[in-house]
Amino acid sequence: MGDPARGAVAALALRGGRNALPLAAAVLATPWLGMIGALLFPGTATYDPEFSGRTVFVLGLHGQVFMAAVLLLALTGATAATLRASRR
Repeated sequence: MGDPARGAVAALALRGGRNALPLAAAVLATPWLGMIGALLFPGTATYDPEFSGRTVFVLGLHGQVFMAAVLLLALTGATAATLRASRR
């Protein structure tokens, strides 16, 4: 991670207020969103065909893409629950 990116992440981490949690969740979700977003491009492979014998598929998805979807759902649920609890 370069210095500008490191500075941006540090600025988000130090920023207080109500928007700190959604911003932190967005930074955390970036790699998972990238994995799922790559599926939108036609012809994009989710695995290397050379290793197709060792690739694990879950519900028709590559194991890492499936885990990315599960973790994004968990992160979204945890963020929503935390924001809802903090408003009470």
